[in-house]
Amino acid sequence: MGVLLRPARDEDADAYVRLWTDPEVRRFLGGPLEPARVAARLRGLAGCPGVLTAEVGGIVVGTVSVEPDSRFAAPEISYAFLPEHGGRGHARAAVGAVLRRWPAAVAVTQVANIRSQRLLTALGMAEVARFAEFGAVQALHRVVTGARGCACR
Repeated sequence: MGVLLRPARDEDADAYVRLWTDPEVRRFLGGPLEPARVAARLRGLAGCPGVLTAEVGGIVVGTVSVEPDSRFAAPEISYAFLPEHGGRGHARAAVGAVLRRWPAAVAVTQVANIRSQRLLTALGMAEVARFAEFGAVQALHRVVTGARGCACR
């Protein structure tokens, strides 16, 4: 069964609360969000431009977002998936679909996040820079022509 990407809806709230508060999901994202930040994000969730819900068989498995005017002068892709849906290719399918739409996009992940690093490499992205942010070393990735597994084909 394939991954459906669609705009976030109010009925996705429970899944997003988990994505924002689960220690495993938030391990490389600065930790679980405080209740006030969760509440603020929920108020603007439904229909928020660039926020896509990843769904498989009617079940929310994660999210992919695109910030068109990011600090990197390129669209920035961010993603998070619920742990119980890991290892099934959902993140690869969802992030790959977004990269096909925005092939000039970039993605940032902590260097310590090996799974995310592998995902981005498998999608044809390569690390092009490192910088310190949020108390950790981050890696900036972008699609590189000729990279194996390029999502742009």
